[in-house]
Amino acid sequence: MSIKQRLTVFLLVGPTLAVVSANALTAQEARVGAHVSFASEMDFGLGPRVVVPVPADDLQLHVVGSVDYFFPSSLADGVDQSFWEIRATLLLDIPVEAESVAPYAGVGIHYYNLGASVDIRPLDLSVDASTGGFGVDLVAGARFGSGSTGPTPFIELRYDGNEVGQIILSGGVLF
Repeated sequence: MSIKQRLTVFLLVGPTLAVVSANALTAQEARVGAHVSFASEMDFGLGPRVVVPVPADDLQLHVVGSVDYFFPSSLADGVDQSFWEIRATLLLDIPVEAESVAPYAGVGIHYYNLGASVDIRPLDLSVDASTGGFGVDLVAGARFGSGSTGPTPFIELRYDGNEVGQIILSGGVLF
């Protein structure tokens, strides 16, 4: 990632995360947690998340900020890949009769970075390359348990609309 790309990400994501973090600290209803992910293209991943309720009359809206760091399998011997995403998602709770499950759907944006490193041993040479960009997410999932108190497990399915274009199944716990 070039210095210009890193600066752009920092200027776009840094203030957003700072505002969400400050609001999360002042709002007692905010939740933090962690998740693991299984992706169709980038294998296994994990990361933290923050869920902040958004006041919206009768609608139950939440803004979710999360980071996913994936551990993709190697393309070939001597080739290492890296892939991570930073995302912001707006979720809408879908009303249901059951109190122990809260289904939701949403849409979000993310910034991703895909990198590769190749070691050429006979020449003692290493080549690194990366690319990044923005994408749109479509999300459907459910939280389980009593809701706002105690650990709350969740599971969700996402479609990442970017150059990679993968389907991700994530599960985790909010505290």
